[in-house]
Amino acid sequence: MVNALRADGDVVLEHVALAEGRLVGHVLLSRLRTRPSNVKASALAPLAVDPGSQGEHVGGALVAEACVAAAKAGEGVVVALGDVGWYNRLGFTAAAAGRMTCEYAGPNLMARHLGPAPAEPMALRLVYPKAFAALG
Repeated sequence: MVNALRADGDVVLEHVALAEGRLVGHVLLSRLRTRPSNVKASALAPLAVDPGSQGEHVGGALVAEACVAAAKAGEGVVVALGDVGWYNRLGFTAAAAGRMTCEYAGPNLMARHLGPAPAEPMALRLVYPKAFAALG
């Protein structure tokens, strides 16, 4: 999936985590197409942490670093799909994604605004890169 995202030009940014010179984590923000198109949005996917390093806050640190870098790059919102309890601790909420729609919409779709949150939840149609469809 990572190689497909790179080949298709859908990578917003990537970060890795190293421990004692060993790769222990990776995060990639993927470009989302939006309608209306005036909002720069990215998907927090994929995110991976070496099983031996899970529980050591590697994933949370990668997500935090990626969100800071994305904000500096002008991204408006980052969207995540996954464990609500885990992502809520990192500032992602279902309420922030409340009016966002996509092929993966459901209770595990969350968003984090990278600037001031809008007064009303954003009504956005999110279109994921084609590499996601290959996951089946």
